[in-house]
Amino acid sequence: MTKFSLFRTSILPLFLILMLAGRPCFSQEKFLIDLVPNAFTISNRAFFVDSVIDNRTEVETIGVVQKGMANRQVPANLTGGVALALKNYFTVVARRINGKDQIRIIAVVDDFSISEKTYRMKETGFADVSISYCESDSGRLRRVYLSQEHRESGGMDVTSSHLKRILLCLESGLQKLSATGLGHQSAKAYVTLGQQWMPYSDGSILTSASFQKGIYKNYRELRSNSPSIKTDFKATPKKDFVELRDLTTGEKISEPFGFSDGKDIYINTFFYNQTNRKALYAKVVEKGRYFVWLDHYVGPGEGAAVQGMFGALGYAAAKSSLDCIALDLKTGVITPLNEKGLKKIFASDQTLLDEMKVEKNLGIDTQLRLIKEFNTAHKD
Repeated sequence: MTKFSLFRTSILPLFLILMLAGRPCFSQEKFLIDLVPNAFTISNRAFFVDSVIDNRTEVETIGVVQKGMANRQVPANLTGGVALALKNYFTVVARRINGKDQIRIIAVVDDFSISEKTYRMKETGFADVSISYCESDSGRLRRVYLSQEHRESGGMDVTSSHLKRILLCLESGLQKLSATGLGHQSAKAYVTLGQQWMPYSDGSILTSASFQKGIYKNYRELRSNSPSIKTDFKATPKKDFVELRDLTTGEKISEPFGFSDGKDIYINTFFYNQTNRKALYAKVVEKGRYFVWLDHYVGPGEGAAVQGMFGALGYAAAKSSLDCIALDLKTGVITPLNEKGLKKIFASDQTLLDEMKVEKNLGIDTQLRLIKEFNTAHKD
């Protein structure tokens, strides 16, 4: 019998009932943002945006937000999708003015993403928007301006302010486009339209011969095997995890999404379990559409509730219940592979769903076996 198993058998079921009864329910699969234009003036606007092409490598979402008391991750998108939402936006803020000589511009969206980070009681929200504003040149798209905008702001809850950060990125890009003096670029840079990102497509970490050593700022860098932070680091084993420190200064490296030492991949545990100490990273043990590692999934609200009701012993018992934790490479969502999580993943695979239902013990060994079967069967 494992440590705290007797305690968990008698007490934790009661805790779980109380927790689930008091937890808000978020039934929707995605968090949708209505891209409502803000009022602003573009000085000396000599262009109008005629159409939008979504050229992102992953078009299903624009990132992940944290919802509910436990900060569970939910994929986010613009209402109607990025292409339609932006077309409606440009129709309002950068429409054609009748009787005025204006250059026709096509907006090619290279990146449109939002994200959130939570450290203790503070959250930070991010927006990154990269758009190639192009002219049609003999049937080809010639870039006249590349807008790359980043905004971030903090607070107790940053989910509601994603729209503000997105609008700031878009407005800044349009103002800079207008200030370039369109049509005077000497070099002709043409835009190549790509295809939707797939787990086993070219450039994916799943098709790479080796892992690039470095630190990932976000999951997109991980899945493309392109860590952008090249700081020399030291990874030291700490029980079930490793601690990441700057090799020169010895300071903990707490905020990145993860890192690779060139051999293995590690994920920052603080994004889904803030009861862990900062700078602790878990080793990925399964790679495919879903990257998997072992840990407990305890959000800040859940941790506080356990401590308040059952004290330190109950808190330790709750944390001792391990699950496989999975990162969806297509959406960036991190979720525990418990019954609820697996049901959602297996919704389109009746064979695995039936196999899971007959399992009497859905422990970590079974979770890992089932997700391995899913990764093997699904290469898209």
